[in-house]
Amino acid sequence: MDQNKAFTGRNFDWSDWSEAGLWVYPNKITRYGAAGSGSNSLSWTSVYKSVATSSYNGATADGLNEKGLAVNLLWLAPSKYPEVGPDPYRKPICVSAWAQYMLDMCKDVPDAIEKMKSIYVVSAKVPGTDDAVECHLSVSDREGNTVIFEYVNAQLITYTNILGNYSKEQLRVLTNQPTFGEQLQLSADWFKTHKDGALPGTCNPIDRFIRATYYTNLLPPAAADLSTESLSHVLSVIRNTVEPFEINIHPEDPASPTQYTTLCDHAKGIYYFNQAKNPLMSWVDLNDFNFSKISTGSNRAFSLSFEKGGALVKGGSLGGGKLTADSFEVQTAFNFVQH
Repeated sequence: MDQNKAFTGRNFDWSDWSEAGLWVYPNKITRYGAAGSGSNSLSWTSVYKSVATSSYNGATADGLNEKGLAVNLLWLAPSKYPEVGPDPYRKPICVSAWAQYMLDMCKDVPDAIEKMKSIYVVSAKVPGTDDAVECHLSVSDREGNTVIFEYVNAQLITYTNILGNYSKEQLRVLTNQPTFGEQLQLSADWFKTHKDGALPGTCNPIDRFIRATYYTNLLPPAAADLSTESLSHVLSVIRNTVEPFEINIHPEDPASPTQYTTLCDHAKGIYYFNQAKNPLMSWVDLNDFNFSKISTGSNRAFSLSFEKGGALVKGGSLGGGKLTADSFEVQTAFNFVQH
């Protein structure tokens, strides 16, 4: 990463079908933070256009906005969010809406850090289950800045290069668990005792973190004028951390295969999307997307839903290449899963 030469790749792993969908949003979408009735939940009207990947048609898991700000919501089992309660300075927002709020309202990482001072995140249940959603959020921008937000023991922990406590290089890789600080320590411990370059090969989150860190540090500097090559570099590393389908190492703890991979070209505003069961890469260019089918303030957006398993879109197959407005249906923006 360098100034205006930032690229982000992400794998989304889940134990069953997450009902992933692609959404392209105009600005001026009215949102409700879904923190629960009577909670004085945060509400807002979006400032920026964005493209996002949804889960269960009720949460944003990943995305990129027109300013080149990317969000990646990842599982973090040790997460514990605050309880909803009176707070004169901050308003609650459900974890299901957290990533989209950042896309809608933030132009860069410093802006995201500032916005977090006036909100706090509360929990939700995974739809159809009693399982609590436990996540941390990575936010990155076109200048290569990153912030990682975690809630541990109901307290917000912030890791970022902006405040000077971490370097950009330390923030290049994030996995599910443990907490990010522990990820850095475990990775450092590995490299201290394996100076020969030996790498762990399992699907354990820390093993994948170590592999991604090792290879990312070997990549050449990103170059805006060679964006295709730089994206290929990122994709080659992210594919090294994919969790395969149908592996069953521990039957009592089923694996969570990689369901899709995303890539963000922050400077060009292009969001790449690849379903694990589709060999073809598709992408949305926010700077060249025609929003004329939607009237301003209608709370409607462009939606692309996938059949179970993700191999097909509803109504046909998803070919590779650039997705235009004609590739999507126009639908009312979904409501976020409630606290």
